Amino acid sequence: MDLSDAGHQPMESDRCVIVYNGEVFNFRQIRERLVSEGMHFHSDSDTEVVLRAYEQYGMDSLKMFNGMFAFALYDKQARKLFLVRDRYGIKPLYLYRSHSQLCFASELKAIVGLDGVSVHLNKEAITAYLQFHYIPHPQTPYEEIVKLTPGSYCEIDTDTLVCDVVRYDTPSYEPVENRLTLQEAADRTETLLQDAVSLRMIADVEVGSFLSGGVDSGVITAMAAAHTGKPLQTFSVGYRDADLFDESAFAMRIARRYGTKHHRLVADFDAVYDRLEEIIVSMDEPNADTSVFLNFFLAEETKRHVSVALSGLGGDELFGGYNRHRAFVWGKYLSYLPKGLAGSLISRGRSDRTSRWGNRMRQLGRLLHSLDRDPAASYLKMISYQQLITPEIPVRRYRIEEVLKYDLTYYMSDNLLALSDRMSMAHTLEMRVPFLDYRMVSHAFALASKYKTSLWQSKIVLKKVAEKYMDHDMIYRRKQGFAAPIEQWLRREGQERISSLTDISFLSRFLPEACIRDDMYRFYVLGQDRALQIYSYLVLSLWYRLHKEYLDD
Repeated sequence: MDLSDAGHQPMESDRCVIVYNGEVFNFRQIRERLVSEGMHFHSDSDTEVVLRAYEQYGMDSLKMFNGMFAFALYDKQARKLFLVRDRYGIKPLYLYRSHSQLCFASELKAIVGLDGVSVHLNKEAITAYLQFHYIPHPQTPYEEIVKLTPGSYCEIDTDTLVCDVVRYDTPSYEPVENRLTLQEAADRTETLLQDAVSLRMIADVEVGSFLSGGVDSGVITAMAAAHTGKPLQTFSVGYRDADLFDESAFAMRIARRYGTKHHRLVADFDAVYDRLEEIIVSMDEPNADTSVFLNFFLAEETKRHVSVALSGLGGDELFGGYNRHRAFVWGKYLSYLPKGLAGSLISRGRSDRTSRWGNRMRQLGRLLHSLDRDPAASYLKMISYQQLITPEIPVRRYRIEEVLKYDLTYYMSDNLLALSDRMSMAHTLEMRVPFLDYRMVSHAFALASKYKTSLWQSKIVLKKVAEKYMDHDMIYRRKQGFAAPIEQWLRREGQERISSLTDISFLSRFLPEACIRDDMYRFYVLGQDRALQIYSYLVLSLWYRLHKEYLDD
């Protein structure tokens, strides 16, 4: 956070050298402790605090850091290199190793473009992408490159290049606060979130806030507005002619209530199409989450006004905000329905993503299709777009914490945080995530299950907090989600145009060609819900065309 020459990198002391990406938000408190123990500083940067903390406490210092970071630290005395990633994977870190070479970077493209680096397509990772629409860690699209697991560090002997990966963060995900009332749980949640927001407002530049109109970003914005001496700048983005996906009216209500200087961007399909290749290159890995478009344009607009923005990411993963979370709670009881009855219910009504009724039918069909008395098998169906692999899902009971832990570990880290970081960094915008303050995460998982998601309501305790900051009708309306109207776009562009961009020859290395063509027929001719599968084929085809020059296959 020190913009002077003293804060420049690489930063070197007599013992260590560090290169560092991110922020440690509680660095001032750590610095005060180190100074009281006799440590001397030459800058006001959090980078030097990380370096000096290691020199004083070794790798135990990692547990002190409240922030988002990926860094490499070389201990010249021990001749060891440490590669470190923050607890939840807010910042990326990739590692390539051959028999004679070791490379690391926060972007894949920085590694694959180096002389002497040889990479091959990771077929297992691509298959996982086709099933989940992102690639779970530690895999990447390349066989020779891995993602460092969140909350871990890699210790490398620089003489032998032997690597040992060590988890430094092993939180408990068991609910233990069972005696709190809902109001007491809400009060604790509010206090922790206020402090998390306050810490993330510390910067040498102006801080703004993303404001979608939902509960998570609404509460974050309300709290952030109390920490500025002038109107907080807020930002939202929507799509023209796509009311089902537009929450801008709700965002404006929050902006007016807190006197923010609100910026609303309206994107259209032509803008997305014109910059699709740029977005995919910026993403680094294939990712078929349609919110990537919104994140790209939102970051671009935000950077025109501020250099740092707060995000509401994490609220759904901590408190159970997705439809599938409530479906999982329902699944405990509905899994005993006769299969024939479930099948007949699935077949009723047309499901699509362009109308509220069609979307509800789609969600109901997906729930009924996923029913299984084995909770792991049930949740795997809920999060899969195709059944291609059966990885072990660490869900052993029909309890909401089981799936929240999985989503925080994989869906949040490898999908939402990955795409949000890549899209913001594509515009040199720094995104900060108050909900992923480690104290907030620990608190959320410690709360009783009944305060997260029930049969009838989601994010119960967080919505209780929101009642102080937002209108009741905004808090308890149906969740819309932060996504693109991809079905409308694909149908508008038409089968011929999309097919011309879809490399069926390449895709058939992972799926039978008949399966791919059948999905297209069902979507374009029969009008069935295959939009996200079609889109995932398109993204993977474009990703391959834009990156195949790096492959040795």
